[in-house]
Order: sequence, then C-alpha cells, then structure tokens
Amino acid sequence: MRNRSYDASTAGWDQLLVKVKTHAADLPFLKDTGNQLAVALQGAREAKARQTVLQAQCRKATRDLKVHMARSRDLATRLRNGIRMRYGLSNEKLALFKIRPC
Repeated sequence: MRNRSYDASTAGWDQLLVKVKTHAADLPFLKDTGNQLAVALQGAREAKARQTVLQAQCRKATRDLKVHMARSRDLATRLRNGIRMRYGLSNEKLALFKIRPC
C-alpha cells in the first residue's frame, strides 16, 4: 500500500470514514480514531494544495530563469563585441574584461 497514489489513498480513506460513520452505533470505540483520520486527511489535502501551487510557481520560475539567462547571454555577447570593436582583436586591454586577445 506504500505506492498507492494520493487520489486512490484519499478516496479510500474518505470511503472508510463514511462507512465507519454509517456504522457508528456498532463502532463507538473508533469514533476518536475516525476523527483523527479526518483531521489527518484534511492536513494531507492542504499539503497537496500547497504542493500544487509550489510546483506551478517552480515551473514559472524555471521558465522565467531560462528567459532571463538567454537575454543575459545575448547582452553579454553584445558588450564583449562592443569592447572588441573599440579596442580591436589583439589589444591587451581585452584581458581586463576577461576576453582573450587574438
């Protein structure tokens, strides 16, 4: 049962709680455990909702990072090309900008 999916597990626990409530007269000694399961199940649902939101935020952050990295690479290349244009391809000043002179 360790590998059951979230949906299958929570659905099973919901059904178990309904059946225990239906037969509460026969199972009064399980009332407290049933209440504890209901609280734990609510906690699992809240954690799953937070997980879903965080996963979406993570995917957006990854997309944003890719966009900004590509833009930064392009701008850094433009700066290096401008430096080469100003000083030439073999000027020693290129080393100041960590550009290897030819």
